Amino acid sequence: MSGVLKSDLKVKAHGMRPEIVKSPGRNLGIAIKQAKTKVGRSRRSQPYHRGSGYAGILRADREFKGLREETHKSVDMTGQLPKTFQKSVARRVVPFASMIVVGVLLAIGISACFRGSPELSLRFWSVSFSPDSASVVTGGGEEQGTPPPPGELVFWRIANGHKRAIREPASIRSVVWSPNGKFVAVGDFSGVTKVVSAETGKTLLAFSPPDNQVNAVAVSPDGNLVAGATLDGTIDCWNVTGKEQHLFVVPGEKFLDLAISPNGLEMVATSRSGNVLLFNLVTQGEPSKLQAYPGPARADRTAECAAFSHNSLSFATGSLTTLRIWETHTAQVKQEVECAANVNNVAFSPDDGMVATVHADGTLAVWNCNNGQELNSTQAHPNEAFGLSFSPDGKRIATVSRNDRTIKIWDAKTLKLVASLQRPKPK
Repeated sequence: MSGVLKSDLKVKAHGMRPEIVKSPGRNLGIAIKQAKTKVGRSRRSQPYHRGSGYAGILRADREFKGLREETHKSVDMTGQLPKTFQKSVARRVVPFASMIVVGVLLAIGISACFRGSPELSLRFWSVSFSPDSASVVTGGGEEQGTPPPPGELVFWRIANGHKRAIREPASIRSVVWSPNGKFVAVGDFSGVTKVVSAETGKTLLAFSPPDNQVNAVAVSPDGNLVAGATLDGTIDCWNVTGKEQHLFVVPGEKFLDLAISPNGLEMVATSRSGNVLLFNLVTQGEPSKLQAYPGPARADRTAECAAFSHNSLSFATGSLTTLRIWETHTAQVKQEVECAANVNNVAFSPDDGMVATVHADGTLAVWNCNNGQELNSTQAHPNEAFGLSFSPDGKRIATVSRNDRTIKIWDAKTLKLVASLQRPKPK
């Protein structure tokens, strides 16, 4: 059986429970690594203010005060220190100076952790509108690196360009703003799915699935369920209290995107194999396996993206240059479009009359859902566009590019540029 549902395997499979994080000063990457090393070990890491650094500085300060008193007793009539005492000074002062340096670096690290990292400039992978359509959140970071390089979560106010940047321990692959507006679901390259407060930017919950990057996250319409899909064929679903609800394992699949239907009944995932898997969240049985591209199997097959319509009656997938719109109930193709470049992302308009796509050549296109005709297109970015989001009010479309570090906001009907937001490029 290609699809298996495993329930209540949180402790047996992972040897841990999700942690309610109360401080942004916790290093989640180190914590998760420790937890995977020893089954049952807590994923909490030591806060930055603990450890030997600060205590060492206090000890060195006490020694220095004692050293000063000893100096008065050791100076001879000529004002010179005995050689034995000079060696004692060297042995004590050098470690003291080292402790000062460590303390300064530690303070800088704590400051960066708590204030975010405005100077960090990373590539954008994903974008999502807030429920009121006034803001967007972006996730980014570099793709390569072991362990994964740091990432960045940025909240943007569209009207004035105000941004709030938050440094994350690993590159962020996927972000979704919850329908209730209270939190943002985040999936990163270290294999962590997180729930981050939209108001404060603090991590509220962190879930660690098997050892692979989280390529996509999704949130249920009521905001109570968060799902993360990984490259090892696992989809883990948690409620926002930290309890694992479903664990789907499909051997051989490498999931690239994930969406939950607005009615909360179905979930669709796309895979590097070119397959589309349609899950029933009520019966939790074997998923329907569909092919996202026409014709026979190909070596370069990849199903890159998926999205549900707002009435849950349809879903769309992008695989190479093929855009397909499916009927959810029958899992049959309703419309098929061949595009000029690979489809990297797809999103439905709130009225389900249009579907937007972004492509490997930087193009943004809008299509008629009923007949598959192209309504409009524009060169959104000079190179590959990856992130895409339709505003809940239906008036705007947001796109991001991994290379030009730019978020662009477009008029949904005319595709005229409304706003352009940018992180500074690295010097």
